[in-house]
Amino acid sequence: MKIASLPVSWFGITPLYDFNCDADDLCLDEAFHLKKYEAFMAKPFLMSNDAFLRSSSAIVPDYVLWQEPTLNPQTVKSLLDYVELSGGHYLSPAAHEVIYSTFFAPAILLFRVLRLFKAGRLRGGDTYVILRIQDKSQEKWESVTSHRCTRMTIDPFIPMKHQGIFSLNSAELPIFNALRDCLRTILESANKKQTSILASLELAFDLYAREEFEDIEIVNALTALEALLLNDSKTELTYRLSMRVAHLLGADAPSRRQLFEDMKDFYDVRSAVVHGSQIKPKHQTRMEQSDILREIVRKTLLTVLPLVAAGMARPQLDLLLDEVVLDENVRLSVQKTAAKFLLTGPPSPATVQ
Repeated sequence: MKIASLPVSWFGITPLYDFNCDADDLCLDEAFHLKKYEAFMAKPFLMSNDAFLRSSSAIVPDYVLWQEPTLNPQTVKSLLDYVELSGGHYLSPAAHEVIYSTFFAPAILLFRVLRLFKAGRLRGGDTYVILRIQDKSQEKWESVTSHRCTRMTIDPFIPMKHQGIFSLNSAELPIFNALRDCLRTILESANKKQTSILASLELAFDLYAREEFEDIEIVNALTALEALLLNDSKTELTYRLSMRVAHLLGADAPSRRQLFEDMKDFYDVRSAVVHGSQIKPKHQTRMEQSDILREIVRKTLLTVLPLVAAGMARPQLDLLLDEVVLDENVRLSVQKTAAKFLLTGPPSPATVQ
């Protein structure tokens, strides 16, 4: 089949699991839609062993993230020039670069913003780039390549350890889009500046996206927090990180005390896991509460992001985190900045204890 002479177009599909929406087709913007998965979506695929077809058959998604960016003729031509049909598609490095910037990078950003928008577990499979071919009045689809933009692994043979539905409803869309516009600016700014903390942010984002067994999930979440809030010092990790989290996120003395105790307990679990110690009932109880720690990671990311976007390097951030613990005015100032990203009101000095 010589596709160069046929009408073709491109789109992306990412399967979403345990996902809920009040609309069968929710338009996020000009490129992205949330579409309820229907069996007819599998019918146009050219080959029965197509990668997306295998994926959607192994675990049927609830929704798909449907991505149809506007492609200029040169982009389409560059993709077609590098596609060869010889028992399958081959994409050159140049074509991969075009596909990454056109499909994968925007999808990665969108999944990050969705996860930051609200608490929960956003579960998605690989993002598949689909070539759509119009041949003799018949539409045929074929997966050309894929990438794990969700940054998580879906295994059809291992059930998820944690229950939970992630939802995005039409009434939330204006708030979500406002947050996305703001976070896109921050993330793109951080990437351009290539600050020393950028690698820490990337690590924290990836660890937050993953879903593992309960013990590994605790290890991943604490590693993400260490990457965000600690420097290279290895002394008093538990105490320093617990204090920083408590004062960074806690609005008043009781909430700071609770965060401090939560962090110490989760560190106790990690110590038992990584040192092969006996898992006691108290550890098991905390492992079952890993959603609490995941929410701490989400709120910490949303608090640190505007600081990084303002140009704060690692040494400056480390000094600020000490000041947040020691200086009430600094703490309130940082929390006020973070409040608009956390979708909460600014902290009230009258409630501070």
